Amino acid sequence: MAAPPRWSRLRAAWPDLALLAFAALQLWPFLSAFHQSADDNFWQLAVLTTLDRPASLIEEVRKAAQEQGRIGIYPALILVMLGAMLQEYAWGRVLIVALFGFLILAFCHLLALRFRLPLTRPALLATLCITPMVAHHLPPNAYPLMLTLPLLGLVALHVHLARKDLPRAGGMAAALGLAALMLVLEYALIAGSALAALAVLTSPPGQRRHALLLHGTALLASATVYLGYRLAFPSDYSGNMLQAIDLSEVFRLQLRHMVSGTVFPYLPRAAAGRMDLALAFLLLLGGARAAARLLPPLARDLRPRLALGLLLCCGGWIWLNTLFHALTPKYQSWCRMGDCAYVDSRLAGLGVGVAAAVGLAGLLHLLRARGATLLCAGLVGLVASLTFLHNRASAREMAGRERAFGVLRSAACHPEAGIGRDEAVLQTLARTVWWHQPPARVPPAEAYLAAYAERLDRLGLSCRPIPFAPRPWPVEFLGWSVPEPTGRWSIGRAGLILLTGREGSGGMVLSLSAHVPSGGAEQRVRVRTDTAAGCGFRLGAPPREVFVPLEPGRQTILVIETPDAVSPSTLRESEDPRRLGVFLFGIRGLRDGEAAPDGIDLRRCPAEGE
Repeated sequence: MAAPPRWSRLRAAWPDLALLAFAALQLWPFLSAFHQSADDNFWQLAVLTTLDRPASLIEEVRKAAQEQGRIGIYPALILVMLGAMLQEYAWGRVLIVALFGFLILAFCHLLALRFRLPLTRPALLATLCITPMVAHHLPPNAYPLMLTLPLLGLVALHVHLARKDLPRAGGMAAALGLAALMLVLEYALIAGSALAALAVLTSPPGQRRHALLLHGTALLASATVYLGYRLAFPSDYSGNMLQAIDLSEVFRLQLRHMVSGTVFPYLPRAAAGRMDLALAFLLLLGGARAAARLLPPLARDLRPRLALGLLLCCGGWIWLNTLFHALTPKYQSWCRMGDCAYVDSRLAGLGVGVAAAVGLAGLLHLLRARGATLLCAGLVGLVASLTFLHNRASAREMAGRERAFGVLRSAACHPEAGIGRDEAVLQTLARTVWWHQPPARVPPAEAYLAAYAERLDRLGLSCRPIPFAPRPWPVEFLGWSVPEPTGRWSIGRAGLILLTGREGSGGMVLSLSAHVPSGGAEQRVRVRTDTAAGCGFRLGAPPREVFVPLEPGRQTILVIETPDAVSPSTLRESEDPRRLGVFLFGIRGLRDGEAAPDGIDLRRCPAEGE
């Protein structure tokens, strides 16, 4: 008896549904951390402070465009600001990451159409397997829309042009659309040039003249407008001025940018939670199964000339997209200092993913053995699982840059405590976010955080957690030194600790002492939470214990204020420039109902302590 048509359709669609689930799992960590560039944060500040004065915002964009000689700044900064606001909402993050996933899919599908091969699915699989989540200049977690949307528009238009011939009016409209999209900064212009070259070179001989006319017109129009504006407003920005250097050095920088767009330089770092390992094992099986199903059909259709053409195409794409940053002084210096992950790295990663799929299929085509298929499938599954574990670990690390915003959101639940308006707290939180450093002429980071806290109600974000944030650790530090052999110091006028009560927890006990200058008095210390006024007391070198009550499942913001904090270098005791507050020897938890130790108990402490 034949299966019902509905079940037959479901059975036919099942492999694609499994690939879609694989893609969703691989992209899931990207939802967990944004606020990963100083530019995104600066332009979010611009939006927050000009919500009622849009003319001021337009003026700032105009000045930036003229200073950098970039007419594309106008649409680009709109996308930067839109992405900086969308990341505050769960639906916005889903949209941003979905657009990024569609960009990978569209790019793979375009090459499949141009080379007339069943390449879309294996290339998508391979690209997802090597796509890293890295701070701090790699979309979609930095510049969430500024790269993704223009490039997605370009690739989507090229897909449409590859599938059907357009009438003259349609061709004119397509050329105008391509030219407009390529004006969004140099990234789009360079990527658009590479896509135009691909379209011309892969067009059938009888259509090559038409393709050259269409894409050449779009490229010429975009380049003319770009260069005309650049001549009218010469750039003072080192990020788009070219500097000639040795060709071998250019190639080396390009190679480093390309490699930084793949997961391989980051693989030693991986998450090891039980849920992470379970999902990674699922991805290992799913990736291997998908590779075993998708690579052999591609290998059967792959001919040496086609494979060579595809690899040359991917190499040209990588070379062209990484060339600009290898020739600009700003990014040369960044890469030489070790930071080679930028937007061009993400573009190069697309080419590496397609080349990996073609390389594996070519290997199967040459070997023609079942063992080779199993080996390649296992390799794909292994890389997929390792990439997922890295991305989960990276998401947790990158989420540290968002913790300040989560604190301000949580503090808005109890405005009477005033944590979101406290100057010392804002200064502490400011040290944890990406922000422009001198000589940049911008307000301090604490002004940005103050504006963020002030606008939470208007944006509907008060008392709402950061979307998709990784599960918090029981204890997290903000504004503290790195761990030392016996503990760690709070730095500056305030140190924050985020304490999360687990099931059955009654609270935590902190063992604290203070930095006391030789012959000096004890420091004034005030310990409070986001729900209680807390205790004020004096603290010296001998440790004292402080009990902090916790509610199971709720995160408590603990603020330790040290207005007398001073650096040893100021006192000429040592060369340590840090303003040392209290020293935390340790934290231990108490079960619910367990008696608090002798010392300071925040439940019974008066507003002004001893």
